[in-house]
Amino acid sequence: MTISHKFTLWIVSIILAIGIFSTYFYFRLEMTKETKRLESFGSTIGPVLVEGLKNYMMTRDFDVLDKELHHLKGIKPINGVLLINREGIIKVGTDEKVIGTRLADTDPECQRCYEQGKKGVLNREKGVFQWIQPVENRPECYKCHDQRIKNNGFFVIDFSLKEFEEDIRKDIAMGLLIFLLSLAIIGLTIIVLSKSVIIKRLNATINGIERFKEGDYNTRIPIRRKDEITELESLFNEMAETINDREREKQLLFKQMSDSYNKWEATFDSITDLISIHDKDFNIITANRAFKEYFSLSSEDVINKKCYDFFHGTDSPTIDCPHSITLNNNRPATGEILNTKTNRIFLITTFPFHFPEAEFSGSIHVARDITEEKEKEMRLIMSERLASLGQMASGIAHEINNPLASIAGCAEGLLNRVKTGRFDPVLFENYLKIIEEEISRCKDITTSMLSFIRKTTYEKKEININEVLDRTLEIIGFQGRLRGIEVKKDYKEGLPVIVASEGELRQVLMAIITNALDAMQDRGTLTVETGALPPSTPLTPLYPPLLKGGEGGFVFIKISDSGIGIPAENINRIFAPFFTTKSEKGGTGLGLSIAKKIITEHNGSIHVTSEEGKGTTFNITLPV
Repeated sequence: MTISHKFTLWIVSIILAIGIFSTYFYFRLEMTKETKRLESFGSTIGPVLVEGLKNYMMTRDFDVLDKELHHLKGIKPINGVLLINREGIIKVGTDEKVIGTRLADTDPECQRCYEQGKKGVLNREKGVFQWIQPVENRPECYKCHDQRIKNNGFFVIDFSLKEFEEDIRKDIAMGLLIFLLSLAIIGLTIIVLSKSVIIKRLNATINGIERFKEGDYNTRIPIRRKDEITELESLFNEMAETINDREREKQLLFKQMSDSYNKWEATFDSITDLISIHDKDFNIITANRAFKEYFSLSSEDVINKKCYDFFHGTDSPTIDCPHSITLNNNRPATGEILNTKTNRIFLITTFPFHFPEAEFSGSIHVARDITEEKEKEMRLIMSERLASLGQMASGIAHEINNPLASIAGCAEGLLNRVKTGRFDPVLFENYLKIIEEEISRCKDITTSMLSFIRKTTYEKKEININEVLDRTLEIIGFQGRLRGIEVKKDYKEGLPVIVASEGELRQVLMAIITNALDAMQDRGTLTVETGALPPSTPLTPLYPPLLKGGEGGFVFIKISDSGIGIPAENINRIFAPFFTTKSEKGGTGLGLSIAKKIITEHNGSIHVTSEEGKGTTFNITLPV
């Protein structure tokens, strides 16, 4: 539908709407005026009928009254008159069929109006306007009527609505016809003028736009008048000028973008870390030069390859993949990944990357080969373990001597009996069982020592903190250092497992517990507590912010001793490398420093509180 057709339709609709509403309100106004006229007519005739009724009542001549009422019926627009007594019985009226009946039965609406004190009532169902004129009980009526009664009855005068409604309709029809003709003439005039002025100029503007769309950027629309359409024409001309300017700017911008891209690519390729961009399906979209050179591949061999082929050495993503974490949580993630095929270790950090036409589709992947660094760290950790092992050696040697003494005694006894020929099968069996048990005890001690120093325990797996604590205390027990110590265990049952290196966590716990035993001089109370924290736990100094993780909550380990405590001037130095107060006893000052590094690499936190003379407490928090 064209603008011309729409404009015509609007004009016709407006004319019809105005005509309908005008007719409706004019009709309502005329009806109101006519109702007031009938009320005036009723208020004039009603009192006259009441006055005349007194004469008829004095003579008791109702025939004369009936004639008078029929005479009134012949006067337009009176349709009928009824006289009703106070009991509601019709005594006289122009309708002989209802004389002697009760008004409440023939016209209950009129009866209710009289009882409610109404005078003028519009009755649309009967097509009449009813005027109710009460006949008051005056002193001259007291001879026949009880003076306590207010009204002796009432007249009901019906005025016909049909005739004056027909006159109103005729007047409205004539007025509406004239009004609609006037509006039609005005509407046609507006339509003709709009077509000759507005539509013609709009068509010229449309033709100019069509030429411009076809590539004629020099098209301009001539401006002849000053009105609203002139503003449209001016805007088109300004748009054409702007587009011409932007075409020139676009060429310059394209050159600048090309230069910027070349600079970005040069910067991207100059970074020595392995940088790549991955989509949500783990496909590599692009990679820098260092990435391609590290894997000795060309761009074609890298693009659209799965990232876990390069860094995990697996056929599918793993749960600890930083890219998976970033995809799930839309936040940066960091992790150390071991390639199971090449045994290379990568430190990987991923950042959310928003592609131009998607809310979130992938990540920027930054990787660095830290295998040599981890080897150096492992050598440092192993040296600390060996130093601890040296301190443990004397105690463990003493512990091994006990089962060896039992074995030697049993062997000597058996040998003597063999030499003297005293063979007792039951006694021999008991001696051999004792020897077997003592050998098993020695084996447990040496196995625990080996598990403490083996490098293979670097591999992370699901472990239970309570079990790791028990194994660590068992190793320390083999040294004989727990004989004078009261060990209190407060383990939470059903503790969730964590993903960690069991050997490294044992080293942390070993360093903390042996320090506690040194502070108590192997006499006192050692309290070990574990528990779980929900993800929404408010962070406090005891549970400081973690690096990442913890979506499933946290577990904590609290180790307290009753020793001498840590001096205030040393509390902030205990995690510093090579800081020790036991150098004369062979302390290296690396135990707590390495412990903190291990906990940090497990995305956890370690915190210490101490009071001189009362003891020290270490709090370790790890994500589930």
